[in-house]
Amino acid sequence: MKYPLILLVALIVFVAVLVLTLYSRPSQQGSSSGGISLLPAATSTPSPSSVPSNSAVAAALQSHIVQGDQTKLYSNATVGGYALQLWGNANGGGEALLKYETAQHQWTLVSWGGGAWNVADLAEEGVSTDTAVALLANMPH
Repeated sequence: MKYPLILLVALIVFVAVLVLTLYSRPSQQGSSSGGISLLPAATSTPSPSSVPSNSAVAAALQSHIVQGDQTKLYSNATVGGYALQLWGNANGGGEALLKYETAQHQWTLVSWGGGAWNVADLAEEGVSTDTAVALLANMPH
């Protein structure tokens, strides 16, 4: 009888830690919501003609989602050769960072992220400050 109770308590603690981790990640936008926003498609800055459309970003991330995972993709923003794609599922969500590989003519996943990005975190992944600021400005938060 104690084993199921211990599992339930452990699960509750795990979910609480996960939620706190996702929602406590600092954001450069000064968003008062304190977390991510799972909104349906919103507009973003158009991509340069040499970089595929926002739908190609979503398709690239979709290829990394395990079938039956119930992960949903929402809006995204592209600036130059980088994109942020908003995603969510029953366990959480975040903004995935993708980079356009010109030689391969495709978007590649850099990081699933967890919560919202900020300029410093994007810079750690190799995104220039100007591009990071523009990406974050075009994401709905």
